[in-house]
Amino acid sequence: MSAGVDCDIKLPIINRGGKINCDITSSDITRAEKIYGAPIAALKGITVNHKPELAHIEAVIGLQESETQVMNVDVMHVNGMSFLLNIITPLRMIFAAKLKSHSMTCMYQALCGQMSQIKARGFKLCSMKCDPEGGLMAMSNVLNEQHGVIVDPVGRSEHVRIAERSIRTIKERGRGIVNTLPYRITTVLLGLLVLFV
Repeated sequence: MSAGVDCDIKLPIINRGGKINCDITSSDITRAEKIYGAPIAALKGITVNHKPELAHIEAVIGLQESETQVMNVDVMHVNGMSFLLNIITPLRMIFAAKLKSHSMTCMYQALCGQMSQIKARGFKLCSMKCDPEGGLMAMSNVLNEQHGVIVDPVGRSEHVRIAERSIRTIKERGRGIVNTLPYRITTVLLGLLVLFV
């Protein structure tokens, strides 16, 4: 006899001998209900006498609602390696690319690769918030002329908050994975791990 049926239904069946070869007595059922309480299914209602109403499906918000995105760019350093981190808002999609150096050419190539991935997904880029770092500021004219992206640097003592928080999260996740591994991780795998998390 299943435990999901209400106690009031089970007791008369067992008292009348309705269940043959059943080791459970009516006192067992009463004791179980005192210990565990009434079955949740019985409290919520096992059967329904009416059909449920049809679900109202809302229209899906298309790309046109959040088509224009803002890039939040910062350079992340992990064990001597540098990564260009790009978080687009309001979508909050994160892109990362390993940098060979902090030169404008290297940063521009990494940023162009990220922008092509963003544009391939059907989004438009309007501006880029970044720290006033030399390599990022040097490409402001090129980004504006070739891609229509306006570079918006933050103040000298300020940071791009969204990018800084994402950097902290990526580093915390990376540390959590590295510290739980039963072996030491190589630099190559660490670089791939940063791109993975």
